[in-house]
Amino acid sequence: MVGNYAYIGEGCNLLILDLRSSNPSKTFLMYLTEEVQGIAVSSSIAISHGNVGVSRFSHVSNPDAPLQLASFNTPGNAAACGSNNLLFVCDGDAEAENLRCITPATPVLVGCTVVPGGGG
Repeated sequence: MVGNYAYIGEGCNLLILDLRSSNPSKTFLMYLTEEVQGIAVSSSIAISHGNVGVSRFSHVSNPDAPLQLASFNTPGNAAACGSNNLLFVCDGDAEAENLRCITPATPVLVGCTVVPGGGG
C-alpha cells in the first residue's frame, strides 16, 4: 500500500485499488504474462515479479493509467524491495542469490553481485 492505493497481484494481473472511500474501488487492472508472486512500490514505480523469473517495472504516478516501462529476466524466482532511488531484486537458489540494483525512474541495471549461500 502506498498513499491511498493498494497494489495487489491477482493471478496474471496487477490490480490497483483506490482506498479513499469506505468502499474500495478498482482503479486499474494491468494484464501481465505471468502469475504475480509479489509487488514492491518505490516512489511512483511498481515492480512486480512473477513465477517465471520476470520482473516488470510500471510507472504508477497516475493509478488510473499505469505505464509498463521495462522488464528484466532473472534466472530464478525473484523477490523485490525498494527505496526512493533504487530497487533491489534478489533471485537464485540455495547456492547463491543474485542481487540486482536497478534505478526505478528509467529501469536500468546499475549492478549485480552474487551472494554465496543465499538460501533463495
